[in-house]
Amino acid sequence: MEVFDIFLSHNSADKPAVEDIAHKLKDAGVKPWLDKWCLVPGKTFQSGLADALRNCATCAVFIGPKGVGDWAREEVLVAQDRAAKEAGYRLIPILLPGVPDPFDYSKLPPFLTQRTWVDFRKGLDDERPLRVLVNAIKGKPPGPDSARGQADNTCPIKGWRCLMKSTPSFSLAASEMFSASWRS
Repeated sequence: MEVFDIFLSHNSADKPAVEDIAHKLKDAGVKPWLDKWCLVPGKTFQSGLADALRNCATCAVFIGPKGVGDWAREEVLVAQDRAAKEAGYRLIPILLPGVPDPFDYSKLPPFLTQRTWVDFRKGLDDERPLRVLVNAIKGKPPGPDSARGQADNTCPIKGWRCLMKSTPSFSLAASEMFSASWRS
């Protein structure tokens, strides 16, 4: 049996959004299990779902505008049972675009209300929830919000490199101060 990092449980109405996230996870080095990609035609899908849930270390439960689907509810039951028995098993609710803000968590299946979720409501191209999800799959905390700091090594002061190169007598203290903040 092939091993996957995460099982993607979802309402079929949300499949396009979930498949988009699945591609992004693959690009991030995560191996997702998605029914559309992994179920073998001609075999019973129930046994395929059960095998996948048993062989993934994490289960994502996607909640879209139409809520959790019928089969996703069944998958959640299996995943919750596993999470109750295995401390390292991760069960992650994921909010998709179209879910109201503020989110009424009472609409989640009962045992999911105690879990923190990943929020894609601002859009599937938002990099922060994808980073949060990848970290969660690895059992790591979200980490700091990268939007607050410099994303690259570009000097935050326009022309600073030019000034450093053209003015050798520029204050060493100022140079060290700006260089340190520029690299951090």
